[in-house]
Amino acid sequence: MSISSDLHTLAQLDRAVGRPGNRCASAWARDRLRHAGFEVTSEALSCQDWRDRGSSLVVAGEAIEVHTSPYSRGFEGCASVATAASDGELRGLDARGQVLLLTGALASEALMPKRFPFYNPEHHRRRIALIEAAQPVAVLAAT
Repeated sequence: MSISSDLHTLAQLDRAVGRPGNRCASAWARDRLRHAGFEVTSEALSCQDWRDRGSSLVVAGEAIEVHTSPYSRGFEGCASVATAASDGELRGLDARGQVLLLTGALASEALMPKRFPFYNPEHHRRRIALIEAAQPVAVLAAT
């Protein structure tokens, strides 16, 4: 097998964490690496399975296209909007009962899940703590 065929095989799978395709891809990679002579260890992770059942956002009667982030909690309701574009603007923000709209630097990259064991930079952990301290009913990122 070539790298090209390996990539083609992996590209055909739904590899979202927690999905059967992810477990299949992990097993496939372990087998390929073992076959190539590498010693392989793996760590089991418990994870929720997530399915996008659609999302909508209406502001002042106008529908806005949205894409739901995997593992997001749902929100259904009406709320005013608080905005923040930087960690400084987030610090001390009281967004209780509001939707928090992240813009600028805050929306420039996807944040890693809080307890993601493989990659979880300090600035992501700090930013999530600031968002949680603001206590919004929902969080949106304008990207």
